Amino acid sequence: MVRSVSRFTTEDADLLLSPRQRRDLLDCFGLFGIRFAVRLIRAGATDAPALARELTAHSGLEDLRRTLHLQFGQRSTELKAHSALRSLKATLVRTPSSASRSLGSAADRLLADTHVFRELRVLSGLRTSGLQLRDTAVVLLERVLGGEGMSPHTRRGPARPCSRADAQRRATRLTCSLTMLIALSGPGSRSGRRRRERRVTSSANV
Repeated sequence: MVRSVSRFTTEDADLLLSPRQRRDLLDCFGLFGIRFAVRLIRAGATDAPALARELTAHSGLEDLRRTLHLQFGQRSTELKAHSALRSLKATLVRTPSSASRSLGSAADRLLADTHVFRELRVLSGLRTSGLQLRDTAVVLLERVLGGEGMSPHTRRGPARPCSRADAQRRATRLTCSLTMLIALSGPGSRSGRRRRERRVTSSANV
């Protein structure tokens, strides 16, 4: 019955659900979702709460919520402030005066700080930009860029025993990698971006 949409919604099927109810299920879950739900039921999710838990767990929704919270929720103050400054700037432009020009200049200086947005752009590009980085390097860079949380302690990660010289070398390599990754998010020629990508790859995969 779940091999195709037409078979699932056929009028003459001897099922408990009416064709309209089956079409509603298709609208909600799609054919793949219905097939997957059947598999879960056969595996033991025999009541509605259990099936809902299993579908949610396999949907990736919790991972999405966690990512949104870590990458946007914890930056909400900066993002809201940027939006408020843009609104203020638009209002000042509509009401020109010496005072508004002074306030506008101050707003421009604050709006010039785009660190939060560049950090988010680099985070989103770590796994999609085509950089040939090791998984361990990507995980490390995501953490330092705030992908696991914004606090300095979270960005730094768990302390591991090492010599001062080794810690300094690791910090230097990581700083170079982050600097070049941020540079990759900016404008530039294709050849320049390729050179920067090679430098990021060689410095992060250590």
